[in-house]
Amino acid sequence: MKRRDLLRHLSDHGCSLLREGGRHSW
Repeated sequence: MKRRDLLRHLSDHGCSLLREGGRHSW
């Protein structure tokens, strides 16, 4: 996997995790 794809993958999931994280308490 290319680094750019990896960063893109992490950023996409990171945004979703932050959104869900706002609802759920860690």
